[in-house]
Amino acid sequence: MKLRPTPEDWKQRVESELGEGVSFDEALLTRTLEGITLEPLYAGRPALATGEGAMPRGGGWAVAPRVAHPSPRVANGHVLEHLEGGASGIEIDLSSVTLADAEDVRRLLDGVLLDAIPIAFTSHADALPVAALLRACIEERGTALAAVELHLGMDPFATLVRDGALPGDMDDARSELLRLALEGREAMARTRVAVADGSTWHRVGADAALELGLATASFVEGLRWLEEGGLDAAAAQEQYVWRVDLDADVFGGIAKCRAARALHARVLGAAGADEVSPLVLHATTSPRVITARDAWTNMLRGTLGTFAGAAGGADLITALPFDAALAGDGEEPSPLARRVARNTQLVLQMESRLDHVGDPAGGGFYVESRTDELARLAWAVLQEIEAAGGMSAAVASGLVDGLLDASRDRLAAAYRDGSRELVGVTAFPPPEGAEAPRPAPMDDVEEAAAARAARIEARGHMALGSIDDLEHATRAAAAGATRSEIGAALVRGASTTRGAVELVREETLAATEESS
Repeated sequence: MKLRPTPEDWKQRVESELGEGVSFDEALLTRTLEGITLEPLYAGRPALATGEGAMPRGGGWAVAPRVAHPSPRVANGHVLEHLEGGASGIEIDLSSVTLADAEDVRRLLDGVLLDAIPIAFTSHADALPVAALLRACIEERGTALAAVELHLGMDPFATLVRDGALPGDMDDARSELLRLALEGREAMARTRVAVADGSTWHRVGADAALELGLATASFVEGLRWLEEGGLDAAAAQEQYVWRVDLDADVFGGIAKCRAARALHARVLGAAGADEVSPLVLHATTSPRVITARDAWTNMLRGTLGTFAGAAGGADLITALPFDAALAGDGEEPSPLARRVARNTQLVLQMESRLDHVGDPAGGGFYVESRTDELARLAWAVLQEIEAAGGMSAAVASGLVDGLLDASRDRLAAAYRDGSRELVGVTAFPPPEGAEAPRPAPMDDVEEAAAARAARIEARGHMALGSIDDLEHATRAAAAGATRSEIGAALVRGASTTRGAVELVREETLAATEESS
């Protein structure tokens, strides 16, 4: 006598009730962009392929709004606005905020208690000049360098693919990463130089497995560089932050965060590092799914992405303003949108109390299974990259471009066959003439640029000679050298150029597929 029905018994019962001609697989199974099959029922917990113990640091997450105004003075106003409104960290968008010299940094960080919050910078490949400007200002202010938590954001692989250029070559990137890690390790103990930037791969079209696989491959090559320079794996990984983007798929986002920690743990286990500090994970709500049409619905997507980051154990979360896709030249997100993005996180912290639960998704069979499958697929990407000679070789050979092309094709196909939708665009679009939010005009852009140019002209010519260490670069920054002058004085080879990869916006992709 059977006392408990088995999953097979349940499946047979469901098939009998679906009726003739209706397939169980077609009716109840869902396939993700990565190729993961989502079951309607999970009855057991898998053994994670990438190892257990990949837990967050605990203590909740830092609310880290993005600041992206070109004028350091106005950007400083945004920083203080966020901090006074409850933020506990800041992300500075280096592609927007102009930090030409130490005076720009002073204006940007005026009134900020530098040792009280983490300050993260979006990914780039110019970390040594940026570090020199920051260090000059921190030392001038008298704040202890070791007390300041900076995430400098160096990722030469993602930067080269996204922008199509590096200030030097990969050997220069390796050298500068090693200099910063070795020179700043004790004096700037809380500074993390590099980032394994999955976010950039997501924004150029990678699915979740490819995003994590490429981030892991970047991390592995960076670890190799640092180990060859004399750091062991445990010390080398402390120079890294990992970043991911989270869209409106809550469970997919939770699995992505958890899989990133599991991949990090497996890499370090393979490197022989037994006891290491936990991964620092920075999650951002995905700009890929922010829409200009019916922009109000972006608040929902931002809330879902933020929830996924909180439940997945992110250490910093950056929620983007809901009207970001509407801002054109000379415009920026409105004060309302900035406040909503910040307050969404505060509500989840202070009212939903998500920061009081150590691992809210742990033990859920569905989440554990999806995390495991995602981590396996990402590990397969890493193995393919390693077989090609590592991340540098895979970017140079075009392997990475091919993987991204295939992922974008799958994304386009999902919109073409209707298996993927965007609320407010392909599903439940707003009526014609519906009111749209309005971005704010940017102030002080031309004035700030003119004042900077006059300041540098009044300073006169500076003879820097060759700069080959952070100390020299910091002294140059304190004396008034610009970021570009410091970069030009570094001992670098010729700059690296290639075609840039266009950022993906799913709203545009969905509209293209609808019209084709």
